[in-house]
Amino acid sequence: MASPAETPPYVTFISTTSYTVVGTLVFDGKKGNGPNATAGLEQCGWSPSTGKFYINLPEVDGSGTGIAPGAIAVINPKNMKVEKLFPIPLEDCAHPQGMAIGPNDQILEGCNAAGPNGSRNTVVVSAKNGSILAVLQDLGGADEVWFNEGDGHYIIPSCNTACRTIPGQFVITGPEVLGIVDANTLQRDQTVFVANQDPTVTSPAPPPNPRTIHGAAGDPNNKQIILPIPAVGGTAPHFNSSLCDMRGTGITVVPPMATVSTATGCIAILSATLNNDTSSVAHERGKNSHQE
Repeated sequence: MASPAETPPYVTFISTTSYTVVGTLVFDGKKGNGPNATAGLEQCGWSPSTGKFYINLPEVDGSGTGIAPGAIAVINPKNMKVEKLFPIPLEDCAHPQGMAIGPNDQILEGCNAAGPNGSRNTVVVSAKNGSILAVLQDLGGADEVWFNEGDGHYIIPSCNTACRTIPGQFVITGPEVLGIVDANTLQRDQTVFVANQDPTVTSPAPPPNPRTIHGAAGDPNNKQIILPIPAVGGTAPHFNSSLCDMRGTGITVVPPMATVSTATGCIAILSATLNNDTSSVAHERGKNSHQE
């Protein structure tokens, strides 16, 4: 369990048999501790293949602004120490935040910030040596990400640089999307529209970092995706339209909120209508399901 807002940040290990605290690991760069995590800690995971814990450090030895390269800390659960550090190149993935443990010793990283070239990407790295396996260009700006072992796909709530650009004259903007990536090919299978910024909003002014979605979850049994879309903007929604409006006339809400569903939010349930993938990822994942 991570405590990212503490000074310094640390993780706590809790026994799954006694349900008691069995240890802590501080990330301050001092001898015997973890690296100096100068922008807190983010999403973590455990790999049944390697038997290790992994946790995202958005920035290592930086100024706390998130513009220094981040890394993945590999933690040995037996001695509760960092045994490896996988640096993440800043140009590939700035501010690694989301983490999804995939098949074939893959770790998908949701990268929240823009790199030196202005792009927000998502990367897939090796859980064994930290090498970059794939860079999903401009499919970034993600918070939490997900791997659905039922269909072998990663789910990425993406609001890239164009999506975060405030609408105006002579600027390029883009929609917020949900990226569906095949874990076998490491290529995007589908892009699902989530929301567009509302160019008519003048008051209150759109935030400098607009977004609506922060996470998604996939059901491995029925292959559905659960996507919470929060309310934004009150009577002047900064995102309009969104998936919440995809029921024709929208959802009527009571005053003083505007009668648009973007002001109330919703939970969207997504389901693939047809899946012709021949990927064997789901089958390969089976060998990792034995966690004894």
